[in-house]
Amino acid sequence: MSDHPPHSGFADLRANRRGVDRWAPVLVAVLLSCFAVQAISSMRQKSVTIDEMMYVAAGYYHLKTGDFTFNMTNTPLMKVISAVPLLALNPDLPPMEKAPRELSITDQWRYARAFMYDNRVDADKLLFAARLPTVALAIVLGLYLYIWGSRMFGSPAGVLALALFSFSPNILAHARLATHDVGLAAFMFIACYYFWRYLSAPSARHLLLCGVATGSAILVKTTAIFLAPVFIVFGLYCIAGRGGLGTWERLPFVSRVPADNPRARQAVSGVWALIAIGAVALVTLNAGYLFQGSGTSIASYPGHEGSADDSGLKQFVRSVPLPVPMPFTQVFLEQRALTATNANVYFAGELHRHGKWYLTAVAVLLKTPLALFVLLIAALAFAFRASPLLHAEWLALAAIGVVLFVFSFVVAQAPSVRYVLPMYPFMHLLVGRLAVPAVMNRRIARFGIPALLLWYLGASGSIHQHYLAYFNESIGGPSNGYRYLANSNLDWGQDLKTLKRYLDDRGVDRVNLGYFGSADASYYGIAYTYLPSVGLDPGESGGQWWYELDEPPRPVIPEPGVYAISATLLASPGWMADVFRDTYAWFREREPDDQVGYSILIYNVD
Repeated sequence: MSDHPPHSGFADLRANRRGVDRWAPVLVAVLLSCFAVQAISSMRQKSVTIDEMMYVAAGYYHLKTGDFTFNMTNTPLMKVISAVPLLALNPDLPPMEKAPRELSITDQWRYARAFMYDNRVDADKLLFAARLPTVALAIVLGLYLYIWGSRMFGSPAGVLALALFSFSPNILAHARLATHDVGLAAFMFIACYYFWRYLSAPSARHLLLCGVATGSAILVKTTAIFLAPVFIVFGLYCIAGRGGLGTWERLPFVSRVPADNPRARQAVSGVWALIAIGAVALVTLNAGYLFQGSGTSIASYPGHEGSADDSGLKQFVRSVPLPVPMPFTQVFLEQRALTATNANVYFAGELHRHGKWYLTAVAVLLKTPLALFVLLIAALAFAFRASPLLHAEWLALAAIGVVLFVFSFVVAQAPSVRYVLPMYPFMHLLVGRLAVPAVMNRRIARFGIPALLLWYLGASGSIHQHYLAYFNESIGGPSNGYRYLANSNLDWGQDLKTLKRYLDDRGVDRVNLGYFGSADASYYGIAYTYLPSVGLDPGESGGQWWYELDEPPRPVIPEPGVYAISATLLASPGWMADVFRDTYAWFREREPDDQVGYSILIYNVD
């Protein structure tokens, strides 16, 4: 079933795109090569981020032991994928003093630090190898984006979508990290692609691939369960459209529904398709955990036995066997405990005790290139004015809407673009419509679209290496980012390498360092005087690791010297508000003299 609208701009699409078709493989190869070069060259310049160290150690532990009960803050697939190249390096696993499930978050961090920095394999070599699979998975995502865009509007649209993807600061920021976010975006996008393929041309193959991609997305991050409302919302739209989309008579009972009732046939087909996708996803999820603890009840989980005083209903619920692996359920329980304590959200210089629902959308507005917004608005305006939106476009809009809604209203998280990263490939897909002849034949498009693309490329090129700290022109660019957001939007501890180069270039032998992250400053040769920090070794300074503090550190009243303070430490969001907020009040009231990677603020105190 074709997904092309019927107007003449698409009727002669093939004739107008022959030139691009001929060069499409070359253009795709060039764009993906540019993407890989940007990601790999910049990731060599960045130290380990605060989450990476834990994930790399956990992934290698999973691979070597087959035990998934270590670091159950997230599901394991991306951790394992990132750790696969480490098998060739054969690093040592540090001894574990307790059972993995008994380790606190602090115990896990110390174990991961020992793995990264006390290993016989060099830390930077471990980190570089662990980051490569994320780059490879991002390239796979780019290929699917090109394929989908080409199926919708032809090769020019696929190339345009891929070009936006290949120079996206937010995609590049996370494609070079051994974390979950690009993996989630990739598998969610692939799942939606095969869901659309199934509805356009129903087949068991498309259902199977959609289910495997959905299960894989959940194995990357539990928030992928919100693919279900994406599929349901889009399915309801298809039924309302009366086009018969997704009707497959081979599914049970569909052929028994009268042919003169197409909506009912669609509804029955849709229910069975969702059941099939769910079943395949469930098998994929269990297989990803090697079926560990599948079919066991919550009552048999360590620490969740309940008590004799529980009501009969609670006891019954606890006794019901669950069709998911035990470690997966424990991840859910762990995440519920972590998100329940989320508070003190930082935005625009202030801490919001309970956050604000709109801050996720605001983060997207501040950290997305303005040119992309203009292109997206133009694409949608043309689509609504010139022709009905394609089914795939409605699916992309459903995915964007559900992701934004979930992280604005459902999941209690601090605002971060990385949580909504799956939106961006769908935005790029929608902009692909602008490459069709019906648009490009217009004079304003022939000049306006190249101008917007140059603006977009300029924004990406100007932030090379420092992609994580990208902010658009609405707030004056990345140098003002620390005034608005922190943590993974700006400063994830990634710039110790950059700080070392900065100090060497200026002949600074010793720096007063307040750091937020996981990297080892001594490993990079930074001579520092310890200031209260998260993740920085106090050494013999008489200071304490952050987890050893019984009370907040005294405010820092600086003596003459050079001070380097992490932007996230200065903001002190979340649990840090009660510990470090007053410690750095003196610096928060002053303009920094310089910035390192936009994430570390430099103060020269005379």
